[in-house]
Amino acid sequence: MNNYPKNNPVRIFCTFIVAFLLLVGTGSAAAPVADFTAMPTEGVAPLTVAFADASDGDPAGRAWFFGDEDYTQAWTPLPDAGWSARSFPATVALPDGTIVLMGGREWPAYTNDTWQSTDGGRTWIEVNASSGWTARSGHTAVALPDGTIVLMGGFDGIAEQNDTWVSTDRGVTWEQVNASSGWTARQAHTAVALPDGSVVLMGGCDDTGFLNDVWRSEDGGVTWTKLPDAGWSKRMYPESVAMPDGSILLMGGSSGGPTGGLRNDVWRSEDGGRTWTELPRAGWSERMQPRSVALADGSVLLMGGYDGGCTNDIWRSTDDGATWTRVPDAGWTGRSGHTAVALPDGSVVVMGGYDGTDRNDVWQFRPAGSTDQDPTHTYEAAGTYTVTLRAFNAGGYTRATREITATAPVAPTAAFTGTPLSGTAPLTVAFTDTSTGDPTGRTWFFGDEDYTEEWTPLPDAAWPARICFSSVATPDGTIIIMGGWDETTNLNDVWRSADGGETWTKARDARWSARSHHAGVALPDGSIVLMGGSDTASRNDTWISIDKGMTWTLQNASSGWTARGDSAAVALPDGSIVLMGGSDPQWKNDTWISTDRGATWTLQNASSGWTGRIFHSSVAMPDGSIILTGGLDGTARLNDTWRSTDGGVTWTLMNASSGWAGRTSHSMVAMPDGSVLLMGGWNGTPLHDVWRSEDNGATWTRLPDAAWSGRYYHAGVALPDGSVVVMGGTDNDASLNDVWRLTPAGSTDQNPSHTYTTPGTYTVTLQAFNAGGYTRATGTVTVRAPSSGGGDDDDSWTAPAAQSLTTRDVTVSGRSAVSRVNVTGTGISGIIVTGTVRSSPGSGVPPAPGSVFEYVDLVPARYTNITGATVTFTVPVAWLEEHRLSPTDVVLYHYANATWTALPTTVGATADGQVGFTATSPGFSLYAISGVAEVPAEPTTIPTPAATASPATPVTTAEETTAVPMTQQAAPALPLAAIAVGGGFLLRRRRMRRQ
Repeated sequence: MNNYPKNNPVRIFCTFIVAFLLLVGTGSAAAPVADFTAMPTEGVAPLTVAFADASDGDPAGRAWFFGDEDYTQAWTPLPDAGWSARSFPATVALPDGTIVLMGGREWPAYTNDTWQSTDGGRTWIEVNASSGWTARSGHTAVALPDGTIVLMGGFDGIAEQNDTWVSTDRGVTWEQVNASSGWTARQAHTAVALPDGSVVLMGGCDDTGFLNDVWRSEDGGVTWTKLPDAGWSKRMYPESVAMPDGSILLMGGSSGGPTGGLRNDVWRSEDGGRTWTELPRAGWSERMQPRSVALADGSVLLMGGYDGGCTNDIWRSTDDGATWTRVPDAGWTGRSGHTAVALPDGSVVVMGGYDGTDRNDVWQFRPAGSTDQDPTHTYEAAGTYTVTLRAFNAGGYTRATREITATAPVAPTAAFTGTPLSGTAPLTVAFTDTSTGDPTGRTWFFGDEDYTEEWTPLPDAAWPARICFSSVATPDGTIIIMGGWDETTNLNDVWRSADGGETWTKARDARWSARSHHAGVALPDGSIVLMGGSDTASRNDTWISIDKGMTWTLQNASSGWTARGDSAAVALPDGSIVLMGGSDPQWKNDTWISTDRGATWTLQNASSGWTGRIFHSSVAMPDGSIILTGGLDGTARLNDTWRSTDGGVTWTLMNASSGWAGRTSHSMVAMPDGSVLLMGGWNGTPLHDVWRSEDNGATWTRLPDAAWSGRYYHAGVALPDGSVVVMGGTDNDASLNDVWRLTPAGSTDQNPSHTYTTPGTYTVTLQAFNAGGYTRATGTVTVRAPSSGGGDDDDSWTAPAAQSLTTRDVTVSGRSAVSRVNVTGTGISGIIVTGTVRSSPGSGVPPAPGSVFEYVDLVPARYTNITGATVTFTVPVAWLEEHRLSPTDVVLYHYANATWTALPTTVGATADGQVGFTATSPGFSLYAISGVAEVPAEPTTIPTPAATASPATPVTTAEETTAVPMTQQAAPALPLAAIAVGGGFLLRRRRMRRQ
């Protein structure tokens, strides 16, 4: 043959992987019969399961695969072998775990010695210095279920061979069973032994060229039968494995041609090699001479080979070769011509090969979850896991499997009551947590927190000091930090804290490249998504971890948005990810969204209104809106604040100059009470100031400076317990790994009491949490000033006469049909009003009369007293036509005192398919825009169902969107949420929304 040089140093043969069914050893001993029990077999993650080996037949050892192994362990070098450095030997693993190595090439010579290791490759004994068959390489060998070794073909330095030899004593002696086996003399072929004891030989090259023929022997190589030629192209140096179910996988190789014809195709045969099906192309590079093994858990490893250079990458398939995931590269040098076996104890051993010189090194990889007799294992993530026990002894091994199901923990449903919910100052309210779903903790914000608590230093983190890293808090409160720069190199380590930053544990180095300036988010389902950044160049890849950073999967290697660093990203309550701006290296102002955890991306806005920038910060609010602040636009440090309420499609400038100094590399967090904290950054000097906004960034209030040193490139997270944790960064002198915590919540008790001393309407928030995440509920408390005559009966208290009435036109934030209100009252110069659309009137509130177009809750903040308002809203012409209504049939209803009251409503102009309306109202609360053919002359009273009118236990549930937090102010003429019922107050129920 002349297609491939006979002495080329990149030749190699295929190794065989022993079948995973009952194997009978070479002696009289019988293999054990694997079996085990598990308790429990299902439950909520994290789920700890106790396993007990129940195998029969005296197993000498065990290998457990729990179904969540990630194959990221390091390879361990063993002592160099006693056999001479060589490439292209043949090896097998016998049922008792003995490794037998045969022949190969010691450049430029060929060998025919046989070596044996009975301790997993640590030590070797030469059992035959001249084994009978001619010295050769490029041959193949397999081990049959009875321990017989079959050796086939190869190249002996003069010619290809087609002889077949067998050994029944672990390679000590050899017998030629066929001098001319029917198939043409060849080398660089591949072969497997199937569970039924048959041998299948495939492809290679002979003196005519490359081959794709398939041959089968059912008598240990004595005779051979030709099967139909395979559908895969003719090739040499493919790799193959036999799977536990008896199917065969064939992978890669070379089909020749000017460029070598390297392949990365994968083919599967389910009928012993008679027919073949092509699977999707593998993710690993086109190559020949890789080595592969099949493991007890049914996964396949493909290792190294020649792809134009020698490689040491490792790829794993858990679906019979259909898809492949790259696991960490091996510790051994890139090579081809090596060999590999999988042993009964679950370990993998790689030996010898060629990396520019022949090798005799031996490496071990141990991916099994445990080798204990009765282990326990904790499943951190939800899923159904196939557990495999392989039990073995000198007679061989068998395996048993069971399934364990870990379900995702479910967040509690937050709810609470308060008594009383209205009264004169000072007013003490007793709150009771009525949450369902077994919360393990609670955080209360009573609406009058001032965020002036001292920051508490925690122990310095175990992770190396760093900057430009990413940090997230998962729904269960675990803090994860990822990558960054430690002043000398980029990092790809992942660290976790389950105790609010007190202590840290390294998960492990991630599969994504070491990088900094990347973005990361935690999704509501607990998964973590990492995007872009910079290693040696800018990246636009997206990675996901579903187990708190332990393992990572590439979601998208090129995510649509240009490769960039220093972008901002948030996860919305619906699980969408929004990525904003950054540098590619041009400063960007585009906005992208992914609704499938980063697998695909859609451009929301190519030019988002705010200037292109880097080093900005953003948060997602509980109502799903996004707040973006500051950064650098190439000309100046910025102090603007922008908001989007539609996932980044459109943006509204909330404040062009937000009060805090223009800055970059600051951090922000969104709090359970709906406020936002902005912390630190760089404005020419490191900063440690802290600012708070209670109105989605429209205005900002400076809080006491933090006790931590001024810094930038740091990270901050808000935890379910309401605390804020700030970590790392740089203070200009050095990188930091210090950790600080702020706890501004009003209480973490289950059933606290709180005293309000200042008149006002306060939004109370309860966030209830457990391992499944958190939800929140809100309600309002109205505190009045004492009347001049004393007592607590005056429900219609108004502000002191010394304050004069004024009128102010206010744009309503939110997505309701109400666009603005004209408010009359006192102390309203800074008033803001938020409109929240309701899908229903809420529990305990009857439907409004007529055909309701929209329920909307109007909530004011930052005022003293409201005496009246004119509400401007629109209704689509199409809706009126659909319901056969005219504009004069539209009425704005106001709910107060358990009554829907029709307000005087005036029809305005029609424009852009919308009819405008105005209505006058005595105050704010829940409204219904409705269409009725005839409005009653008197207010319509619909009694609230008696079952909900308990005066002693008003009930709250979570809001659909976040109302603007209340400041300490007097109540409006009509309470916002508390409606007098009998001797107490009914707080309308609000539909729960997961935060």
